[in-house]
Amino acid sequence: MAKKTAAKSTSASRRLPKANKPTRPAPSAAGLVAALDQASKPNYLGDPEVVGNLLRKYRDMAVESRKTKMDPEERMACDHGYALGMAEIFLGKAPSFAPMIPWNSPGQIDRWIASELHHPGFEGQTPEQTIANAILCYLQDNFDLAKAHVQSPKSEEWANAEMEKIDSRYIHLFLGIPYQEKVEESDDDEVKAP
Repeated sequence: MAKKTAAKSTSASRRLPKANKPTRPAPSAAGLVAALDQASKPNYLGDPEVVGNLLRKYRDMAVESRKTKMDPEERMACDHGYALGMAEIFLGKAPSFAPMIPWNSPGQIDRWIASELHHPGFEGQTPEQTIANAILCYLQDNFDLAKAHVQSPKSEEWANAEMEKIDSRYIHLFLGIPYQEKVEESDDDEVKAP
């Protein structure tokens, strides 16, 4: 049987392209090279850190605006305007951010978000509106958490863990990754032998 294997490998080597013939990389190799080139750029929108930083900066800006004497309607207009600016980034239209191609483009990220985010009435008429509304949902989820924390005796540790869950959920959403909340098992769930 060893003789047959040796014969097969010899005949297979005869089919390899000759050194003097030019060869092209396979299309998948070219796509991989392009994707790696894009991913190596600063502010790459496929990087969870970049996406998380964008979301947290938006949330922090909105929280700071609540500390001013700005009129509530004006504050909401600022939140919405900033969310529309973020939508431009996530749709790959901001030159200072490197998009995941084709993910960060109209018809891709906005459709995913529309199918995954279950907030009634958030979907907009345009991709920009859909993404801006999703960012506003992120902000609202954070404000709802803050209200719940004020109204309950839960610890700061609990609130931080819940905020991290919100961040993680929306980072996954904007990266196109299905999100499943981690469920921690408690000692009470263990089955004990009698």
